[in-house]
Parts: sequence; C-alpha cells; structure tokens
Amino acid sequence: MEKAINSLQEKYNSDFSEAKAVIFEYIFKETKQRMETKKIYKQYRKKLRRILDAYDEIQELKKDVEEIHAGVVREISQKHSLLLYRTEVSPRTVLPFLNPDISGWMNFYKEYRDIKEYLEK
Repeated sequence: MEKAINSLQEKYNSDFSEAKAVIFEYIFKETKQRMETKKIYKQYRKKLRRILDAYDEIQELKKDVEEIHAGVVREISQKHSLLLYRTEVSPRTVLPFLNPDISGWMNFYKEYRDIKEYLEK
C-alpha cells in the first residue's frame, strides 16, 4: 500500500512539474506575442536609442567643457604665470552626472535618483 502511495505521489509530482513548465511557457509566449502586437518592443528600442543618443550628446558637452577650460587657462596664462596654481578642472565637477567609473561602469540606479533630485531643485 505504501509503495502504491509513493508511486502515485511521484507521478503527481512529475505531472505537476510538467504542468508548471507548460503553463510558464504559455504565459511567457502569450505575453511576448501581446507585446509584439502592441509594438512594445519597437517602442522600447526607440526609447533606448533616445537614451543612448542623449548620453552621447552629454559626452559631447563634456568635451566642450574641456575645450572651454583649455581656452580659459590659455588666455590667463598669456598674461600671468600659472605654474604655482592648480588649473585642472574636470568636466565631472562641472557636469557631475552620467560619468562611468574607472572600469567604465555606471551605477545608473544611484545616478537616476541623483539626477531626479538635481532637476527638482
């Protein structure tokens, strides 16, 4: 009797696991199909492109800051010696957001909160 119960339990567990996998697969595929119907992937890709384009524009602004800084230092150094003075200005201090760390990674979650706070001021 106990052997029969164990056998039934194993069959139930096996069938239940199979059903869980099939149901998950159906839900996943149905969700994906409905996303495609509503063109969510297309919208998602478009938004990602806008984010990357804006990021590239911000990096160009940082290059502009470096050029402005070099011009200011050059202008002052023509009239005065700056050997004893600190003249470097990092674009990070002027434009503090969306700067990757030394390894090239960004903590976008933290940056996102900081940017929102900055823009609310």
